Amino acid sequence: MSRSICIAALLCAMIPAVGCGGGGDDAGAAGGDGPVHRVNLPPVPPMPLMEIPETHDDGSWSIMGILRNRDQHMGQTVTVSGLLQDVYECELAAAQRAEAERNARGRRGAPAEPPAPVAGCNYPHMFIADTMNSPRRIMLVDYQAEYYEPQMEPGLRYTVRGRYTTSSRGFTATEDGLIVVSSIRGASLVPYDEANPPE
Repeated sequence: MSRSICIAALLCAMIPAVGCGGGGDDAGAAGGDGPVHRVNLPPVPPMPLMEIPETHDDGSWSIMGILRNRDQHMGQTVTVSGLLQDVYECELAAAQRAEAERNARGRRGAPAEPPAPVAGCNYPHMFIADTMNSPRRIMLVDYQAEYYEPQMEPGLRYTVRGRYTTSSRGFTATEDGLIVVSSIRGASLVPYDEANPPE
């Protein structure tokens, strides 16, 4: 019986020694002798939407600014500035639009009214936002698509004037509303009425 006790005591004495030896190896690796692991951090996130100023230096509203003040400006004429985020394009209308452009060559300006949509297509519209990846954006409708769209480029900033409302011909907006456009200006783009004054 005493021999069994001695063997057990020896085993107990050996376990801490093995553990210390293993701990020493781990400590050495943690001390910088082992390989260096690099951590890939995500990119710095864009400016939070709530930090975007309500107005720009030219006095126009930002998208978040007009949305924060929606109730005060709904139904009024407003001027907003934002990046062109997306332009609606109906594949069904591509061929007809190409032919219309061919027929319009040599004629000055664009039609006075936006054309009726091709069956299965919506009326022309596009979206502007404060940033290209912002989920908060405003729809622009009832503008001279044949004049404006070929000159506009996604990612560029445009200043839009129009009536801020919840619905227009063929559209019912979300609670954020939409803008019935009277003019668009940006870079070399001038409003349609200025480029095509009445004769």
